[in-house]
Amino acid sequence: MTGTARFLLRLARSVAGRDRTEWIDAMAAEAESAGVESTNWAVGCFWAAVKDRIAREWRLAAAILLLPVAVSALELVLFFPVIFLGRYAGLPNWTFVAVFLIVQIPFGFLLGRSKPLRRALIAAALSSLVLDVIGVVSFWIEFGQGPQIWFEKGSQVYNVTPILGWACSLSMWLAGAWFGSRKNLATPDA
Repeated sequence: MTGTARFLLRLARSVAGRDRTEWIDAMAAEAESAGVESTNWAVGCFWAAVKDRIAREWRLAAAILLLPVAVSALELVLFFPVIFLGRYAGLPNWTFVAVFLIVQIPFGFLLGRSKPLRRALIAAALSSLVLDVIGVVSFWIEFGQGPQIWFEKGSQVYNVTPILGWACSLSMWLAGAWFGSRKNLATPDA
């Protein structure tokens, strides 16, 4: 079996989860007997593990895709009121950025309430990525500027460099998921 096949089977084991250990073991045994075709077999195994996991956890997959859409819609609805209120009240320009970053925390919190910490953090990271892709694609559609514009000098996301802006967005999703997945630390007095 090739090294690539071993890597893909380990990845498939990780994706499939503990519930499918026997299934992955059987696929690994098949890959051993496949010889030079073991890499192709392992690619198929990995893809089958991904499809199986999505089928078992379609609600989480839907949340990973739909929560960023809800964030994007909420940001669109809040855009003009936040700008108007900020200028009318004389608030600094970073207030707008702070509102748009903070609005992501409750959506990460929802992911945290639905899954244990590790899985919630992974789901939050994926949701953050989906939100960033939505931003890039909507900018591309609206202004006709492709993704390469985010890597030109002077480009900004959340009024900072794109990497820092995306890192800030990711940190909001992760913070929300972390808070959401925490158990109630306060014990009631008996």
